[in-house]
Amino acid sequence: MKRNGTTTKALALEIEDLHQSARDAASPEAAVEFAVKAREKSALLLRKTNKDAENYNDVKTGYALCLLRLGIRFRDVGNLAQAEQNLLEALELYKSLDDQTYIMHTLHSLGMTYWRQLKKNESLETLLQALSLAEKPQTVTSRARILNSIGLTMADMNEYSKAIEYYKEALVLTRSEGDKHLTAQTESFLGLAYRYIADYSSSIESYTKSLHLFTELKDYQFMASTYDSIGQVYFLLKRSEDALSFYLNGLSIQQEHFPNNEIPGLLSNIGAVYHSLGDINLAVEYFRRAQIYFEQKNVISDVAVVTMNIGIILLESKQYSEALEYFEKSLKDLIATESKKDIVSCLFNLGRLYTELELITPDKEYKNRAQEYLSRALVLSQELDSLHLQYESHEELYKFHKKISNLEQALYHF
Repeated sequence: MKRNGTTTKALALEIEDLHQSARDAASPEAAVEFAVKAREKSALLLRKTNKDAENYNDVKTGYALCLLRLGIRFRDVGNLAQAEQNLLEALELYKSLDDQTYIMHTLHSLGMTYWRQLKKNESLETLLQALSLAEKPQTVTSRARILNSIGLTMADMNEYSKAIEYYKEALVLTRSEGDKHLTAQTESFLGLAYRYIADYSSSIESYTKSLHLFTELKDYQFMASTYDSIGQVYFLLKRSEDALSFYLNGLSIQQEHFPNNEIPGLLSNIGAVYHSLGDINLAVEYFRRAQIYFEQKNVISDVAVVTMNIGIILLESKQYSEALEYFEKSLKDLIATESKKDIVSCLFNLGRLYTELELITPDKEYKNRAQEYLSRALVLSQELDSLHLQYESHEELYKFHKKISNLEQALYHF
């Protein structure tokens, strides 16, 4: 029941109702609306409370909690600037209250906001501060979560061995606490880290442990995503049939338990397997299903990547005009979203397309276009300071110049 009023007691009850409404909200966006109202009411209550009142610090703590919760909810919907602002304000309040436990929680949330903002150094520094406050017996679970968050940051900094050590430390704690869900999540993080260092057997082992726990807990959403993750490892191992089996198991769970909520990444992965198996029609079908989902959600960067994948299939099928249309649309969207690594990939594909066109029908324009796109890819990979992409760029330029018999330039890029 909604309660309204201007007395401090009525305001406190209304704030409580708003917090509950945020928890019960039908969508993350709706939860933000309730959380904003809770913050406003809490700020009003704080202004109405005399600083000398016995309950002033309790009211101040309540306002800090509103800020913390709102910061997290802003982060959930991708409004990272507002998330950071609210969390920083909450942090200052908790420091003034000397509430070490909530300073720890706020630092953790702030660190993960920096992580989402790709501020890796700020993220790591903030998370390590949070970790230093998670030493008490009652903070064991919080410490495990913070260790996992540090692991994610380390992985983003390409420090995979360090990430694995943090995950392993977290596992010791989650197992000691008997927290099966957090243990399963940590095993998934480990599986991903092992995949990054190409330790595929360890990756599958960790993911399998995670899958068993999620199955025991009947957490169907995580079951579907873990089947997807294992499938990705088998795909890297070029075991396409095994990959497809895991992907389809994940899809079956999604369709049974979340029929109106398709997993676009899983659809894309199924498309990639069918592509590798030479089933072009099914590959395009699954890629287009993923594309439709991303378009409905207006996730432009993901639409662009799937569009590029369809273009690759069309290129391999010698459907050059259709492939060009897909690549150009993908590149336009990627530039708009500043997805630089994917822009490099798209430039590669446009370079390959024009190289093939030049070989079929020698034309100076085709040759110039091919060289232009491949050279742009090299420049951008240098800006990104990515040795891997720079190597690929030189390799593509080497192949291009070799194909058009420009041996001097081919040797330069070789």
